[in-house]
Amino acid sequence: MYSTEEILRTIQTIEEKERVLQDPLTLAHSYFGITPNELQSTFLTDLQNDALLGFLLQAPRGGGKTLVAAISILWAALSNKYDSFKALILSGSFEQAKTFYSYIRLFLKQCPPLQAMLECPPTQSETRFTNNGFIKVLTASEKSTRSPHVDMLVIDEFVLVTGDLIDSAFATVRTSKHPKRIFLTTASQTQACVSINR
Repeated sequence: MYSTEEILRTIQTIEEKERVLQDPLTLAHSYFGITPNELQSTFLTDLQNDALLGFLLQAPRGGGKTLVAAISILWAALSNKYDSFKALILSGSFEQAKTFYSYIRLFLKQCPPLQAMLECPPTQSETRFTNNGFIKVLTASEKSTRSPHVDMLVIDEFVLVTGDLIDSAFATVRTSKHPKRIFLTTASQTQACVSINR
């Protein structure tokens, strides 16, 4: 027989774990061992706002944009906001796609609640969840923009992706109740850089 105090402590622990999974900043720190800097924290906080649909993350090489975008995707996969979270990441090159997906796979290994959701081991470009959700990381092409409808679209190094492909990719989030579009670019590719790295 458990005492009332033990039951209350257990309930409090469960509630704390639930809060961790619902807050991207705490998730990053508690499960991935990452303390986001000020600008990364602002992005992860703003991401939770349903009124904000689009985001541009601009940083120099190694500035933390791919890392924080990967965190945002895994937070959304855990979030109770989505019944069956689906994400499509389109990269400007095969190497960029590989780098992005390496973060996803690393973070999956570090988070038992995410591991428990896996339908099967991740493949070279896709992670599938038991609730019919998925994360696909592909190089940007006409074929990849014909993906099923998703909740989050990330275009990595979007300045290297043609306008036509970006336009056709936009349609993938139209049916989501909580759509998000995230565009990543290296500062050297564009003017007026605001870095998310400190």
